[in-house]
Amino acid sequence: MSAEVQALRAKGNEQFKAKEFAHAIKTYTEALNKLSTDAASEDMRSNTELFLRNNRAAAALQLKDHHSALADCTFIIEDLKYGDNLKARYRRAQAYAGLQRLADALTEIRVVLRSDPNNHSAITLAREMSVKLQQQQDPKTLYKSACDTLKEILDVWEHMPLQKKAEKKSIALLKLMEMEKYGNLRNEVAAKRFAVEEISGIELMWKFLGVSLNEVDCTDSTEKESNIGSQELIHQSLKMLTAVAESSASSAGKVLEAGQMRKIKDGSITALKALLQVCNKCVGIEYKEDSNEHEHLQILNLACRKRAVALCGLCMKYFCFGSNEIASLQQSRDSIKRSLFEGIMDGLRSRSLDLQLCALDSVLNLLVHQSAPADAAMGPNNLDENALVTSELLPLVVSLGLFPLLHSCAAITLSIPQVDLFMDNMDTGRTETEKHDCILERYRYASFLSRLPLVFTQLLTFFEKDEEKLLSLVQEYCVRPVVTVQIDNGTKLRNASASCLLMSALFLTNSKLAITAIQQSGQEGTRFAVSLHKLLISSKGFASNKITRDATMTRSWQEIWVDCVACICGVENGVSCIPEDLHVEMTKLLYAALDDQDLILRASALSIQVKILMTKKLLEIDSEDNQRLMSIVFDVLEQSQNYETRLQQRLSSNTRTMKELDGSIVAKALHWNVSSPKERSIEALSYMITITRVKQAFTSRPQAILSVFDVDLNSSVNRKGSSNMIWKESHKVPKGLPGGNYRSTVYYGVAYILHHVVTSESALKKKKMEGMDMTPEQYEELQKALKQKSALDDGDSPTQVTARVKVLLKCPKVLPTLFQLLKFTSKQSNNVIELSILSVLSIAQVTESRGQLVQSGVYQALLSHSLANNKKGNASENRSNVATPISNAAAQAMAKILITTNPNLLPVSSLFSSIRPLLEVCKSDSQLIHFEALMALTNIASVSEETKNRIVSEPHALSTIQYLQFSDHELVRRAATETICNLIPNEIVIDRIFKNEEKLRLWLAFASMEEEEEDFETCRAASGALAMVSQVPKVSQLIVKLGGISMLSKLVKGSKHEESVHRAIFALENVFTTLAQQVCPIPSLSDDVSDQVIQQVRDDMEKHGEELIEELGSLIKSKSGGASSLKEQARTCLEALNSLKRSNGLQTVRMM
Repeated sequence: MSAEVQALRAKGNEQFKAKEFAHAIKTYTEALNKLSTDAASEDMRSNTELFLRNNRAAAALQLKDHHSALADCTFIIEDLKYGDNLKARYRRAQAYAGLQRLADALTEIRVVLRSDPNNHSAITLAREMSVKLQQQQDPKTLYKSACDTLKEILDVWEHMPLQKKAEKKSIALLKLMEMEKYGNLRNEVAAKRFAVEEISGIELMWKFLGVSLNEVDCTDSTEKESNIGSQELIHQSLKMLTAVAESSASSAGKVLEAGQMRKIKDGSITALKALLQVCNKCVGIEYKEDSNEHEHLQILNLACRKRAVALCGLCMKYFCFGSNEIASLQQSRDSIKRSLFEGIMDGLRSRSLDLQLCALDSVLNLLVHQSAPADAAMGPNNLDENALVTSELLPLVVSLGLFPLLHSCAAITLSIPQVDLFMDNMDTGRTETEKHDCILERYRYASFLSRLPLVFTQLLTFFEKDEEKLLSLVQEYCVRPVVTVQIDNGTKLRNASASCLLMSALFLTNSKLAITAIQQSGQEGTRFAVSLHKLLISSKGFASNKITRDATMTRSWQEIWVDCVACICGVENGVSCIPEDLHVEMTKLLYAALDDQDLILRASALSIQVKILMTKKLLEIDSEDNQRLMSIVFDVLEQSQNYETRLQQRLSSNTRTMKELDGSIVAKALHWNVSSPKERSIEALSYMITITRVKQAFTSRPQAILSVFDVDLNSSVNRKGSSNMIWKESHKVPKGLPGGNYRSTVYYGVAYILHHVVTSESALKKKKMEGMDMTPEQYEELQKALKQKSALDDGDSPTQVTARVKVLLKCPKVLPTLFQLLKFTSKQSNNVIELSILSVLSIAQVTESRGQLVQSGVYQALLSHSLANNKKGNASENRSNVATPISNAAAQAMAKILITTNPNLLPVSSLFSSIRPLLEVCKSDSQLIHFEALMALTNIASVSEETKNRIVSEPHALSTIQYLQFSDHELVRRAATETICNLIPNEIVIDRIFKNEEKLRLWLAFASMEEEEEDFETCRAASGALAMVSQVPKVSQLIVKLGGISMLSKLVKGSKHEESVHRAIFALENVFTTLAQQVCPIPSLSDDVSDQVIQQVRDDMEKHGEELIEELGSLIKSKSGGASSLKEQARTCLEALNSLKRSNGLQTVRMM
């Protein structure tokens, strides 16, 4: 190495020591330049460069030039290959720390510490980096950092050049995302807290929304160039605002207030109003004749508009459900509400089905809080809330014309051509994306036509107190367009179809109102149906006459019309509104050779035919036509199952569809504009299922059974999710809508069918006659005397019922569906649950089914219904307030299942939960229920000490069971005795029963020879209990006092049952052992009692001693091989007797 390089190195070191760091860096740099041309060896040059760069890095660190220091250290480690140089490593760690790359700094310093664990400087730096890194990763710190950055950007936004704005937009978008993440806005509780604690954060979102709206809505061509990235900022801001607003009505108020306070465009307009104006402008552009298809998207894309519509709906919740404590909003309350509702309606006015769906969901989220006023379970607070929602929304609904808008939206949507998913050429020439888009569009179409009628019918509830107005609305939007339709006018045809769609929905929610409106349509109530008949007849030429675009559209209209006819026939007096010509047309439609595409039409026609025949009382006639009709019902059920399966398979073939949507849900939802073929065929079967031949035929069609019970209630659609599901995907539905993939009436139909298949009609009729003046038996005798066929004789038998149950259990869908029905919730839930519980009760009659009922979770589901009105378990309540027919039926079904099921197969928690319901039904009036409940309790008691203790600890449990020992029915007495026997050993049972003279006397009577002759099972249980409790000294003494030795001796001598003899001898042995061990006077008794016991022993032994000894000796000498245990028991009993005699100075008996 040259002297010049050495001199420069030394000079640099001197400058460093003098803290002339900038000069030192310059000198080291000069030395490095000289070194590159030096003639020294490679090793020497490399070593010198190491020192120079290390020193230059140290100087750079002193000047806070961390980038230069990092470059030198990295060169040493990676280029010069001095990875083990600790100085370079340490200084690189310092450089990373200075650049806030804390994780990298910590990694580097750990390398140093691995080589030099005692390096104090490295230890100190590592500790500092750990603390800073932890602080840096703290969500609050990160959130504050994001907010600070956003504020800095906003401060200079107005004066920022366009190019700089484009750069800052990506940074702002990233920081907004960090605000969302670290503010934890995806969590409802955190979002609610955010609305209270981070008002400035909400204001910041509105500020960015405002400045971005200025750019997307500008008219200056130069400023339009800055639109790049603005829509992403708007979308992210709206996303965060909606997340906060949906957490609570109060949070929505905070968001709304901030939007009203934030002024943009030189303070002339609020951010909220600007947002709504831009959305309204987009709708206007959609309808401009000279605009291109995507012009409105250049201003504000669909995702942003959906967010905006959703935000309007969420902010409306503040006025409907909030506390109205925000003064600034109260000042302009009406104008703000109107603006928000207009924003929602702009979504409905859009041509985009996606946006229309979002608008419908926003309205639904306000309406689903409405409860029926007749709901007895609803409290006064809910009534007030409903009245508040009505008062807030009703003026807006009327003044802004929501009813005509809904009707026109339905009519326009019905004119949209749809791809037939069963067409063979659907896959031809289409990419995966195109097929996915077709499916998604069809799904949106069907979803829209299902939700719009729901909104319509919910809005009608606002007018429930004004019947005249309510009826006029139904006439205007549901009836008049149909009765005034012109078959050559496409617009009026669409309007009539839309009216039929709304009328069908009205039948589901208020059938009385719907049929009243139809009856008032004219021509004695048939005018509406006559118009539908005219439409059906004329529709065959619609496609050829260009009234509809194609046959698929014609068929979809026909489906709506026929579905409406089916709804009319399904209500009281509805059939009278159907003209005979229309009935004939439906019959032709039913028996016509139709394609798969016409299955919905055929199913509706089937439902109509069955309802009309039922009304005319022609359905029960065993005729050839009715047999054919029954076969068609099963055929349509099977075809419906195949239809849904094939549709699901077609959807499943599209990978993207299965990834983004649940194919099974989409398959069932594609016909939500009308009832599905499965729904209508289940409805038809429910009308016929009370006929025995139909039940028998149904169980001979396994595919029909599968179709009925393949109605999964656990929809994969997140119905429990919050309203932010509205804008995420079009297939999400609002919070509060009923669960399941079908209409709620279908689940009632399934429950009704199941109940009647597993029960004979005669049994149901006998059940109804309970409590009447005439018993079923007396009624049958009367019918015989009158030589008339009894209504209770339906040709069914218990054998047939059992066979049907066994067939149903072979279907893999029956028990899972039954389990789901037991957890069903809707307006009809009580009926569905009652039928389901009664079905379980009938199925449990078949012993083989009980294990399956446990394995499928049905038993567990019964627990929640077994004490429906006694949630607190207050046993002191009046019995009528505790037990209900449903809870009694559930408890009885549980009892039946537990009688023969191994209780160890059930979780202990389930056994514990079963005890109280079983005890409760022991108080009912039915002796059969008493017996079954006691047998179940006996089974539970046999599991463990814990279950015994749990039974005994229930209030009045022992008194309830003891009371049933006095029942008139022999089996109930026996079951009660066996239950108490299985509760032993338990101290509470022994103290309360067997240490009580009066109660013990009863048990001695039950175990007597006389009782054995009349009821061996009860005697066996009682003697077993006495054998166990006789081991307790005080109980033994009481047994003696009450003449127990005499009673047990008689049982030993006279019983024909080895089991009874064995138990009696065991009890005697315990008595003798106890008395022999006591020294008179007996400590546990008073002197008087002790004398009584001793005297009673002497008396009983004088009377029965010789006979007892003789019998014991006979048993000991017995040579029967099967009596070895009994011989041993007799031997030990005789030993105990000798021990007692020795303690009293009497002559013992020689052992045989």
